[in-house]
This record gives sequence, structure tokens and C-alpha cells, in this order.
Amino acid sequence: MPLKAKTLGGGSKGVETMKQHGWKAVSRAVCEIEGWERTTHALEVEGGTLYQTGLILTNPDSSMAVSTALAFVPAQEKEKKRARATKSE
Repeated sequence: MPLKAKTLGGGSKGVETMKQHGWKAVSRAVCEIEGWERTTHALEVEGGTLYQTGLILTNPDSSMAVSTALAFVPAQEKEKKRARATKSE
């Protein structure tokens, strides 16, 4: 069943709820011509960071497709990347 635009009405309320629980907006990209919006949010948790990404695509028939993913990056991985970046500078 395709997701209709009118069912997305509470989207901004959902973002406010995420902010209340500590989620931080990392990035937001919108392309009105191609009909998509991509967002990324991060939440620091014990032992690492949770990243949530979402994509909303408006189809040619005006229906909408929504995709979301959640990934956990352990703190150790972040420290390794930070150390490699420091060495290369």
C-alpha cells in the first residue's frame, strides 16, 4: 500500500520528539525538482552513536515512498577514524 502524503502530516512533530530525546540533526538535503528529501540524525549513547537516516521520495503518480535505516557505530570505531584523520594531517 503506497504511503499518501496526507499521512505524513505529523512529520515535524516527530522531529521535535526526536530533539527532546537527544537526537541531533546531522544533515538534511532536499531536491524539490526530483522530489526527494534525505535526513540524518545522530544520538550519542553509551558505547557509541546511533545514526538514523531517512529518505522520502515523491513518485510520478504523487504517491510517496519512505525508507529509513538505523545504524550503531561503536565508540572504538569513531576513535580509530579520528586517529587516522589526525595522522594524515
